[in-house]
Amino acid sequence: MEKDPNEWRGSSWQGGENSLWPAKGTPFGKRSKPKLRNKRHKTTPGTRKEAIGGAVIIFSGFLVYLYFSLDAGNYVRTQYLKFFEPEEYQKIIQKIEDDIREATLQEINNLENVVALVPVSDHDKNLEIYKRLSTLAPDVSKYKEKIGFYQAKKNKYESEMRKKVIAARAAAEREKLSTGFHCLSGWDGSHERFKEYVRQRMREPDSFEHIKTYIWRANSAGKNLLKMQYRARNGFGWMNIGTAVAQIDNSSCAFTPVSIE
Repeated sequence: MEKDPNEWRGSSWQGGENSLWPAKGTPFGKRSKPKLRNKRHKTTPGTRKEAIGGAVIIFSGFLVYLYFSLDAGNYVRTQYLKFFEPEEYQKIIQKIEDDIREATLQEINNLENVVALVPVSDHDKNLEIYKRLSTLAPDVSKYKEKIGFYQAKKNKYESEMRKKVIAARAAAEREKLSTGFHCLSGWDGSHERFKEYVRQRMREPDSFEHIKTYIWRANSAGKNLLKMQYRARNGFGWMNIGTAVAQIDNSSCAFTPVSIE
């Protein structure tokens, strides 16, 4: 079988569309130009984030390097002065100590001026200032005495306030109980045991209907006066309205009948 001489003309290596060489039999001036794909590099949000993250890491590393290099430089200079120029080193140390002492004295003076204007009743502010003064000058006994004085004042004040709060709560609870409402039913406002006591004494107990119950604040003996209105059938078959009165013990809610009309 004979091979077609034009079989490979469309290939990329001879006479193809993208070939650099003309096909067999094609004039030199009409050689085909390769079609080059011009693909632009496109960045995605993911690649941008990675690039930004890398830049941040590099910059952070540079800052860390700068910090430690400066710190190391200071250490080296200090050690150099300490071993090779001890007199200069001592002068620097003495200057630093003098500056610290002067700053401490200045702060102590400022705090003493401030604390002189703070009222004695402001325990927290006085404690704050005297604790700072005691830290700056731990050998001064006056500051420690002031701390003990104001701490005792604060503890006494807080103890009195707690007692007042407890007493106020107890008074509020007593006031609430003195009304006697805790002895009445949340359903119809009656005193359940007294209502049943009165119902059983009616001519026709099944006809008994509770209308309303009134209760007065407890007296000095801890007793509440209670009045109950009710409706019940009399001997003639008519429904009459009656009143029953009792005395209620405020603590136990026990009743003592006074009258039934």
